[in-house]
Amino acid sequence: MAAFPTVFRQRILDAALKGDATEQAVADRFAVSRAFVQKIKRQVRRTGSVEPVGHRGGAPRKLSDDDRAALVAWTDETCDATCDDLAARLLAERSVSASHDTVGRALLAAGYTLKKTRTAKWAGAADPPAVAGTRPSPGGSGTAAPVTTAAVRDPHAGPAT
Repeated sequence: MAAFPTVFRQRILDAALKGDATEQAVADRFAVSRAFVQKIKRQVRRTGSVEPVGHRGGAPRKLSDDDRAALVAWTDETCDATCDDLAARLLAERSVSASHDTVGRALLAAGYTLKKTRTAKWAGAADPPAVAGTRPSPGGSGTAAPVTTAAVRDPHAGPAT
C-alpha cells in the first residue's frame, strides 16, 4: 500500500491540531485509524514534517548475486544436492555462512522447487543404519531411509537467473 499524500497528511494534522475534535473524531472524518493521527502528530513533533517516512531498511542480504549464481550452477551440476550440502559448499568454497533456510529461499527465487527424497544409497538397503529423522520406506518392509530435501528445477518457471 502506498503512503498517503503529503497534502492529505497535512489536512489530518491541521484538523487534529485545531483542537475542536478528538483524535478519534478526526480519524473517523478522514477514514484513517486513531493511531495514524497520533503517528502524524508525533512525527511532526520529532521531525517537523508530515512527509511519509521511507522504508528504513532491514538486514542486508546474506547471499550476493554471485553466491546465488554459484548455488544455481552447483544445483544444476548436482541436482540431488540438499540445502545443507549446498550451505556447506558455500562455506567451504566461498566463505559464506548461510543456513539451510537461506539456501532454500535462494533456490526457490531462482525457480527451483524443493523436493523431499530418500537418499539413494540407503533406499532399499536390507539393514540401513538407524538415523534420527527417518521414516519407514513406502514398501512397508520396515526399513527406513533418511529423508532429505533436494532442489529440483520447476519446469514451469523461466530460465535461471
